[in-house]
Amino acid sequence: MMTQNSIYILVLLTLSYLVGEMGHFLLGATSRDIAREVGYGDKACFAMENGTILSCRQRKDETSCQIKGEDGGEDCKWDYTGLGMDYQVLAGPAFIAVFTVSGVIFGITADYMNRLRLLGCAVLVYSLAISSMGFATQYWQLVLLRMLLAAGESACSPICVSLISDLFSEKSRGVATGVLHLGVYVGFGLSQAAGIYLTRADLFGWGWRSVYILTGLPGIVISFLLVFLPDPRMADPSRTVQPTVRKTSFMEMAKVETKYLQIPLKSEDDNNNPSPRETFTENMKSLRTCLFSPFMLMMFLGASCRHSAGFTWAYNCRLFFLSYYPDNDVGAYFTFSAIVGGASAVIVGG
Repeated sequence: MMTQNSIYILVLLTLSYLVGEMGHFLLGATSRDIAREVGYGDKACFAMENGTILSCRQRKDETSCQIKGEDGGEDCKWDYTGLGMDYQVLAGPAFIAVFTVSGVIFGITADYMNRLRLLGCAVLVYSLAISSMGFATQYWQLVLLRMLLAAGESACSPICVSLISDLFSEKSRGVATGVLHLGVYVGFGLSQAAGIYLTRADLFGWGWRSVYILTGLPGIVISFLLVFLPDPRMADPSRTVQPTVRKTSFMEMAKVETKYLQIPLKSEDDNNNPSPRETFTENMKSLRTCLFSPFMLMMFLGASCRHSAGFTWAYNCRLFFLSYYPDNDVGAYFTFSAIVGGASAVIVGG
């Protein structure tokens, strides 16, 4: 049964996810503007007011790009594209390497700490990282802040899903999880709208910087709201949805899950009074068995394929159109397709 408290917490979790995903994907919409100010990545020849796109694109080096036109004016300029290896490092390894490791750490830590307080601290970290990117002046600063963003945002999925399992009954968890993941698609959609149109609006004369600063501010407010909420499992037990199956050494497993994950159930006589160290050791053994089961390995493979395709599209679609169809305004299409398509899928799936 859903209560006002559980709905309130779900709203905060969804908004937290939304802010994190906006900051995550803003890079793809603003990379060219950042590159031209900070200075990173590849360069190419771009048409100015007097030049033509085709003519300038055929000039492959800085010398030929700077050749003046017949009227003596400059037709083209040599400038950053927003692409290249430096951009790919920012979009990929700087984020994903940290996200992968820290996500597991947060998942384990959440079993022993106040989850809402832990999530609030994580939200504060990535919100500050997002806003701080608006003040970056060097490439290494962007890399460091992307890593902090990844470290903080990695807490969202394991902690939020864990909280939903406690706050909502089995019949409501699918819908609640779908609402939570609205933050992913709405966040991506808004990142395209904000990154393209607010940068173009040049708010406060700060261009792309204002977008990052403003994006992180709501997350700072949300983080303080989360920190002061009690963890459902530490509050009144009657307000927490109780598990319908017996808890194993690491996670609650139904009989069907036990069959596929091949984790043997322990009897009550196996260990009546385990010490914290023994409990932790058993948890790690169960986690290892779970992670290397055929079922989970197939899940990992499917998730890897899905995210590889999704990230490739998300990080390169805007820059692709800037490179080959610069006169087409595609920001509204990206925003609409992500929010409407993604939101519809997660709600129906939930």
